Amino acid sequence: MIAFLAGAALVLTPVWVRNGVVGGDWVLISSNGGVNFYIGNHPGSDGMSAVPPGHAWEPYVAEPSRAAGHLLTPSEVSRYWVVRTLRACAAEPWAALRLELRKVAAFFTRVEVPNNLEYGYVARSIPILRAPLPAVGWLTPPALAGVVLLLGEWRRGRREAGVAPLFLLLHLLAVVPFFVCARYRTPALPLLALLTAVALVDLPRVWRRGWRRGLPPALAFGVGLLLGPGDLARAPEHLEAGRNHYWDAVAEMARAAALTADPEAARAARSAARRHLDAALLEAPGNADALLLRARLQPTPRAALADLDRALESAPGFVLAHVARAERRRAQGRPEAALADYRAALASEPFHPQALAGAATLALRLEQVADAAAWAERLTQNYPRMAQGWFLRGRCREAAGAIRAACADYRRALQLEPENPMLQQSLAEACE
Repeated sequence: MIAFLAGAALVLTPVWVRNGVVGGDWVLISSNGGVNFYIGNHPGSDGMSAVPPGHAWEPYVAEPSRAAGHLLTPSEVSRYWVVRTLRACAAEPWAALRLELRKVAAFFTRVEVPNNLEYGYVARSIPILRAPLPAVGWLTPPALAGVVLLLGEWRRGRREAGVAPLFLLLHLLAVVPFFVCARYRTPALPLLALLTAVALVDLPRVWRRGWRRGLPPALAFGVGLLLGPGDLARAPEHLEAGRNHYWDAVAEMARAAALTADPEAARAARSAARRHLDAALLEAPGNADALLLRARLQPTPRAALADLDRALESAPGFVLAHVARAERRRAQGRPEAALADYRAALASEPFHPQALAGAATLALRLEQVADAAAWAERLTQNYPRMAQGWFLRGRCREAAGAIRAACADYRRALQLEPENPMLQQSLAEACE
């Protein structure tokens, strides 16, 4: 056990240190644990359906800070959702227990529960996945029989026989408290194959010793038939329409961004992304995430704005779509309309840095100094390492006649970005 803990610490400590040094928040691995805990256990959850990044994910990030009245760290956001989930479970304990049992059943089901992509969709482009590979659901009956056989050996003094069942239990405890999907249970597949081999070798031998010895693994096999091939969990097999093509488009966009040294290949990747987005929107015309991404690829501002308008019709509080439309309107010389979008974004996510900076900039241009000062103040309080926040607060103070305070803000901004010519110019004009 000591060796196991030392090995785990050796792997996890660099990640923990990096999170603290770079991100300023001492998170062990990921700060999404609390959000995923809520997604998998809230009263309306089925224990298997995830919330992908995009407009559906935004409220989970924004709500805790909005409730607190200030920007929370990622670990504080996670803690907010853990507490909320535990309270919901305590309010309806029997419903929570039924959900956990359903997730245990889902762990062993034959259905490959999709997360970002469907197994069948991926198999179209990876031929080996179309082969008759052993699936979790079909390995479950003999694997559970293998667990019972090994536990029997463990009780008779063979301590090493308990390793495989313990590993399976630990994997269940790592997955089931959140939500169960195919990619999270995949690491258990080799173990289930091993347990299946144990059952195939030992079960006939045990039956020959008498039915009393063979009955427990046989019962475990029967339970496995209900869980695996029987799909006791009634697991969902498909994502919402258009989601597979959307994620393919995201991958192509990431590939295009990495191909800066090869413009032709980058152009081909963007074209492939556009084809996937068109296919996604053919399946789901109101897919707000796909519309937002396609707006970035549109050849004209008018076409881009049309996609952003449709995205916001489908998801009215979509912060990223409001920010993108604000930037497009700003580029067209429509500051009032752009500011309205920034305001809408901040109504949904009050501490969004891009929306705060854009709103403060336009409010200053439109001589709405009080609003600009409030947004700039929010930037400096919640993003103290963001030079733009100090610069904007300095502009607001300069507009209000507080020159000394404005100079202090300009100097603070210049400390953060000493090579920024705009900051150098502002400091020179106002303070020298």
